[in-house]
Amino acid sequence: MLTDARGGDRFLRVTWHPASSTMVFSHWTGTVCTASTPVKLPEASKIVDLVVSSLRDVAEAVSAPVAPSAPRLLDRLLRRARPPLAAVLRLPQRLTARQPGERSG
Repeated sequence: MLTDARGGDRFLRVTWHPASSTMVFSHWTGTVCTASTPVKLPEASKIVDLVVSSLRDVAEAVSAPVAPSAPRLLDRLLRRARPPLAAVLRLPQRLTARQPGERSG
């Protein structure tokens, strides 16, 4: 059961009926069912898609990039103190090919 966003004593209840492959969405006020909508399982995937896309929209809005702040003094000092990393280079094939009479080693 899900509480109605408008408050009060209203709820949405979803039940699964495996014999008919149906989900029933029913609206309740207190202990009285005021409406119900049976939905076949293949159609229920549209509801799942809507929920997932809504959650994705919210997640993207929350994780929107923040403008970078100015580098902290400690970060700038560490960058200067660290030795530069060696570049990885690929040797030309003529230098990697074995010459006749050369031993492996």
